[in-house]
Amino acid sequence: MIADLIAGFGSFKFIPMPIVLWTNNANPKLVLYDSYIEYRSGLTTNKLKYDDIDKIEVYFFRNSTNSIVISKKTGPTTFIGNFRTRTQLREFVNVFKAKGCTLTTKAENFLDAHRN
Repeated sequence: MIADLIAGFGSFKFIPMPIVLWTNNANPKLVLYDSYIEYRSGLTTNKLKYDDIDKIEVYFFRNSTNSIVISKKTGPTTFIGNFRTRTQLREFVNVFKAKGCTLTTKAENFLDAHRN
C-alpha cells in the first residue's frame, strides 16, 4: 500500500507538532508491507517493523494538513507523513490498527468519527 504524500517530515518525540526538524517535499515515502513499513522523511529510506512502532498519532491543521505521526519504540525520532486526502489517511490508520499498533486517543477518535 503506497501513500500519496505531499511531504514527509522528521522530528523528535519530545518536540510537539507542528515543529519538525527535517523535511522531504520532493520525494517523501510511506509504503506499508505485510510485516514492515518503509518511509522517507529526509534523504534516506528507512524500514520499521510494525512491532517496533510505539504509537500512531494524527495531526490536522486547517484543510491542507492531514498527517500521520509514527513514533518508534526505540530511538527518539518520529516520521510525519502529510497525506493529500483525509480519506487515504484514514485507510492507513486503519491498517496500522489492524496490524496491532497502538493508536492515540486522537487517532481513535478520528477513525470513530468516520465509521460507516
